[in-house]
Amino acid sequence: MGSRRAGAGHKNQTKQYKGQKCDSFKTFTVHLFPPNDNQWKDCNSDVFLKHIHNLILEKGYQIGNIDTTIICEKPKIKPYISSIQTNLSEILGINHKQISIKATTTEKLGFCGREEGIAVQAVCLLEKTT
Repeated sequence: MGSRRAGAGHKNQTKQYKGQKCDSFKTFTVHLFPPNDNQWKDCNSDVFLKHIHNLILEKGYQIGNIDTTIICEKPKIKPYISSIQTNLSEILGINHKQISIKATTTEKLGFCGREEGIAVQAVCLLEKTT
């Protein structure tokens, strides 16, 4: 874990999961939630979040904080920020003050700008508990 390598004009973190190197978060999540595993079919997103949170706790970590940016033209996110924080804090069992949610647009650029989808970037600080 933690090795860096150059690739396609940018640096990409290589992750280690169950003895296998994973070159992206998508690859990492496919190991946890394979698309052909019916266990995860049609699950609500809170099921995935709870599962990941349990894995974090099992490894002896806790969430320090979460910083999230939602990228979309519409809908305007500001009216929903408080309820998103509340939902996440209830799912994860943490204080809503540990969750930062911001919103931005791409000024009409890309799939978000064309209103074809919404992107989210999130960073989570994990703190060792043991």
